[in-house]
Amino acid sequence: MAKRGIEPVDMTGVMLKIILIAMFFSVDISYVVAELKRRKELRCFAQVGEIHEAQKIYRFLSRFSEEQFYFLSGSGHLTPPIKIGWFHGPKFL
Repeated sequence: MAKRGIEPVDMTGVMLKIILIAMFFSVDISYVVAELKRRKELRCFAQVGEIHEAQKIYRFLSRFSEEQFYFLSGSGHLTPPIKIGWFHGPKFL
C-alpha cells in the first residue's frame, strides 16, 4: 500500500474495515465507531483492537484520490470487469 501512496499503513487496515462496514450497512462512519466502542462482540467480530475517532477516519478517507481508494478497497488488483453480451459472449471492458 505504501508504494501506492497510502500511508500510514499500520492504521489503514482498521480504518478500512470501519469504512467498509459503514458502506455495507449504509450507515455513517460515526455510527459504526460508536457501536464498535460500545459492543465488545462487534470489535471481536470485526477483528479490530484500537478504534479511532470518527473525525480521524473521515480525515484519513479524504486524503485519497478515487484511484487510491479503488486500490485500497481491494478492487485494484482484480481482473477487469467482464460484460456478458447476449449473443456475442464475454467482452472485457
